Amino acid sequence: ALTVSLNGKKADPGPWIDILTSRELEHLDKVLMGVELENGQT
Repeated sequence: ALTVSLNGKKADPGPWIDILTSRELEHLDKVLMGVELENGQT
């Protein structure tokens, strides 16, 4: 039971890290695109 819980804890963060990083990258892309649009308009 201990090995299962340890393996589960080690495996859990992976998907979360992928989700968080992908969301951050999407947000950064939107921010960068917004900055480029603002710079292009001025």
